Amino acid sequence: MLVNLQTGAAFKLNRVGAAVWKRLDGTSPVTEIVSELDRQYGVGLEVLRRDVTALLEDLQKQGLVVSPDSA
Repeated sequence: MLVNLQTGAAFKLNRVGAAVWKRLDGTSPVTEIVSELDRQYGVGLEVLRRDVTALLEDLQKQGLVVSPDSA
């Protein structure tokens, strides 16, 4: 569960979403995260790339992460 302390908005992550969150260290590129998740879950690179990108976009919109470009 993620909570934006400024807005109070809460977000429940599934297992893969939680795995993405744990890997968001500001230094690992998304391609590396996707590759690690593919090795762990075997979902497929295209599916993971799409889902991870969508998750990151949602988290950015909610102010829970910032893009390295805007940091």
